[in-house]
Amino acid sequence: MAQKWLKATLDKDRGNPARGMAKIVGRKDSSIPTLPFTPAQFQAALRACTVYDLSLATVNKAEVRGKGKRLHGLCNLMRWSGLAITDAVTLQRSRLGKDNRLVLYRTKTGNPVTVLLPPNIADELRSVPPGPDAHPDYFFWSGKGKRNKAASTWQKTLRRMWKLVKPALDLEDRDGKPIRPKSHMFRNTFAVELLKKHVSVDHVAMLLADDPDTVKQHYYPWVPELQDLLEKEVKRSWDEDAPIILPDVDKALQGTVGQA
Repeated sequence: MAQKWLKATLDKDRGNPARGMAKIVGRKDSSIPTLPFTPAQFQAALRACTVYDLSLATVNKAEVRGKGKRLHGLCNLMRWSGLAITDAVTLQRSRLGKDNRLVLYRTKTGNPVTVLLPPNIADELRSVPPGPDAHPDYFFWSGKGKRNKAASTWQKTLRRMWKLVKPALDLEDRDGKPIRPKSHMFRNTFAVELLKKHVSVDHVAMLLADDPDTVKQHYYPWVPELQDLLEKEVKRSWDEDAPIILPDVDKALQGTVGQA
């Protein structure tokens, strides 16, 4: 300011060009682990959806009618497709084919996604009752505003739904502190259950439109059966009748030295 590089003003920033910029923070390792739902926990979440409308019985508003059924369909969609919540709540009806195949692009990365839904889940999705501001081109969205805003609105609905789950979801972070369930746990469940069925990491990554290294980092710890499978594959590769390799290597090396 003394050199007149910045213009002094009467405002509190006094010409500070950094005013309004985001705070610079160092990278921190999250203490929140990648958690999937157990089958029992997922079923408990679906049951909570069926009583969601009753929990809003005192609210006389049109937007709550059929909200539990829409929520039930959304939870099933995320669980059986692996879609993150933004992609799920803004899913276009045209993205679901007659063959029950979803074809879309991830909002976060722009990567293509192709995944086949179970017939009953696809049928439920097609029959989801429309909301008061529903757009005919979408399952859960009005088509207005920003996509992340639509996701935030459904996150609020999920936060109310988590409280209705019986028995309550007992979740902890890496430090043993209780944490709230997240919508991303549906995506985690999709990935982990596939790995438990011995679907390859590369194929799971393709279904998630994600990187194989990311899949290994986040989901491998939840599938101890994979290590057993790898060890079995190693043992299958053993052949007790095979000749010992080391003496052959020594002979080859001696022949090379003799030629030199």
